[in-house]
Amino acid sequence: MKRFSALCILFLILAASVAAAPANPSSDPAYEALTAPFEIPDTRFTAMGDAGLALARGTSALYVNPAGLADGKLDIDLPSISITMFNPARVLTSGVIQDLTSGGQNAVDKGLQFLESLGVYNKIMQIDASAGFTAKGFGFGFAVQDIIHTYNGSGSSAVSSSVLNQINAVLSIGYGYRFDLPMDYSIDVGAAVRFNYIAYTKTIGAGTILGMISGSGNPFDSILQETPMMAGFSIPIDIGVTANMPLGFSVSLAARNINGRYYMTAIDSISSWQKNPFGSGYTEKFTFDSDCHLDLGVAWQWDEFWWFRPSLAIDFVDLIGFKDHPFNFRGFMGHVNIGAELEFVNSIALRIGLAGGYLSLGVGFDLHVLKVDLSYYWREYGEIAGAKGVDACTLNFTLGW
Repeated sequence: MKRFSALCILFLILAASVAAAPANPSSDPAYEALTAPFEIPDTRFTAMGDAGLALARGTSALYVNPAGLADGKLDIDLPSISITMFNPARVLTSGVIQDLTSGGQNAVDKGLQFLESLGVYNKIMQIDASAGFTAKGFGFGFAVQDIIHTYNGSGSSAVSSSVLNQINAVLSIGYGYRFDLPMDYSIDVGAAVRFNYIAYTKTIGAGTILGMISGSGNPFDSILQETPMMAGFSIPIDIGVTANMPLGFSVSLAARNINGRYYMTAIDSISSWQKNPFGSGYTEKFTFDSDCHLDLGVAWQWDEFWWFRPSLAIDFVDLIGFKDHPFNFRGFMGHVNIGAELEFVNSIALRIGLAGGYLSLGVGFDLHVLKVDLSYYWREYGEIAGAKGVDACTLNFTLGW
């Protein structure tokens, strides 16, 4: 009996240690999406196929290319809020929303079928809130981001579907300086440093969540008490340079997310993380690296007429990563973003683009104190261009000037 009791205690200790083990994106493919560099979905650029390295100005420059701070103009966002829905076409046609609101076993089954259809990696929703200002080359910004990821290890079985929640809080400081040259040429240089805080849950079985939502009582109590959290920080640096030329042409080169290593701590539950967001006192430590990119951008923006302003942009993304893909059309297009914008009377903008071969569309309204931007686009979630396109829709509201 004593031996049996000892074995039971040993089993419980081992089970507890497994439950508290860190979920490391470096070693567990379920968390691979977390290694992507932090980005705020700039709705203008998502509609332009994510092309805009050489066009980024104001607070956008803090997250896209800090050389854009060198224009010295005043830009204030107080605040900017974006809501992104992923797979909206699939959501609307699946009927999953109606079934979830009605509850019952049918809702669970429909929800699992929907998650199964998303494949190995996907997202459900992303919410961003940010504020910032730029003036005389200086820039300061703060952003909070919440993302719901999905993961299905087999890519086919609903039983293996799971979700995880990621939270980012980012403080950005940057400076840009312009070197004026003869004949309307100039060189902009800039740098931005960020304090990135990240926290994410261990994967939670989709069936568990859906069952709780469709059941009675508070559905999230057990999740708060039993789901481990990983929390930590990194301090990445962006460096950019832009050559400005006559007739509105510009060329930019930016090294993004330098020093993107995260220093993490495993925390035993969400409720514990809420009381202790940096995990002080916890001993399970680990690190993982976020991707660093070297990007090249070429743009043309015609500012001669106040009532009509066209813009064109081409970005070559992750130049170093070119060597990891086959040198063919798909491999090439996976690193190329192309976008165009037509702005009328400084108030209405129409946008179109291609990101990795996928179409983007959007429209923007500038009411001088309020800006409203909408984009609908597809992005690649597979290994190569064309492997797995995911559609998304982003709506952004910005107060400021």
